[in-house]
Amino acid sequence: MNEVYEYAVTNVVILPMQQYGGYVYSSYSIGDNNLDDQVILNLQYNSGDEFVKFYSAWDARSRNIRMDMEVDLHLSTVDIGRYHDTRNIRKVSKEVVIKEIVYRPDSVVRQYGKVFAEITTTRRTMSSSAVLHVSVRDANGHWVWGDNFGSDHNWYTEFSTYTGDSRALTESDNQLVDRRKEFAPSENEIMRCLINELSNTAQYRLRNYFSRY
Repeated sequence: MNEVYEYAVTNVVILPMQQYGGYVYSSYSIGDNNLDDQVILNLQYNSGDEFVKFYSAWDARSRNIRMDMEVDLHLSTVDIGRYHDTRNIRKVSKEVVIKEIVYRPDSVVRQYGKVFAEITTTRRTMSSSAVLHVSVRDANGHWVWGDNFGSDHNWYTEFSTYTGDSRALTESDNQLVDRRKEFAPSENEIMRCLINELSNTAQYRLRNYFSRY
């Protein structure tokens, strides 16, 4: 006689994220979804566990789904950095033709001398970070698991200016001098990058935690 085993499904509800300071997280979307929406969608379609089901709070409420666990995602820290400049100044020189005397086409006398320039190279950096806190509670509101993890965004650019004689510059010096100054990414761009990384990490950590159910 074949025995039939029934396994209970654990329903996990992921609560909507709250506003942090001046940041409203629905404004920083990943594609068409904000962080909690993205986490829910990825866990629904890529959980790898048929005995754990993930729902948004709205979805669970509208479908009258029994909640076994709830997940609260909270951005505990957001630090959008300001750019910081470090400068390196160096003096360069080169032997060049400073005078040319032509007596006739096949008789040219060249006089050489040193030319000088001062090159200022600026390295502009900007570092930002965010920390997400994840808290899991059971149906009675008791805390059962939590975790903190962060994401970082680092940006830099480099450019040069000079004073003096341009003939003293090397080819690589000229390339830095001619390089167009890059503008630092906007706050929205940085937040999207930070949230995208947090979303990926949250999915992995939650999937790993609920794999035991």
